[in-house]
Amino acid sequence: MSPEAATPSVMVFRGSIVALLVASLAAIFLVIRPPESKSTSSQVRTISTPTQQTSPTATPTPPGSGPSRTATAAGGTAKPATPATSATGTDAAGTAVASPSAAAKTYTVQAGDTISSIAVAHGTDTETILGLNPDVKPETLLPGTVLKLP
Repeated sequence: MSPEAATPSVMVFRGSIVALLVASLAAIFLVIRPPESKSTSSQVRTISTPTQQTSPTATPTPPGSGPSRTATAAGGTAKPATPATSATGTDAAGTAVASPSAAAKTYTVQAGDTISSIAVAHGTDTETILGLNPDVKPETLLPGTVLKLP
């Protein structure tokens, strides 16, 4: 067999060059203009895990049932070390004080939200939001998640 017989014909060579050019152009087109999704829903699929998610909960202590912090005055009478608060949210001097039973603000995450965008919108920082929501991971923030805000 002669070496000339082992080489492809001119038509096969030209055909392979044309196929290579067409494939290269198609690849460049897909890189420049990737196809858009035809799905109109923005549903997020949840993946079930075999373990339950638990989060720590705090039980509020009713006013007056905690440990007593009193100091004895010179005359032997007990005097509160901190100003006493009434049920209306004012201290003994009549100054307004934040009530410990005030409802915490919450925010329901929308599609496209990030922890930093929520923090900016509510005048706080990401560390504060993550501190109030220890079970939330910024990398896996899902729409519908309810966040506690300061």
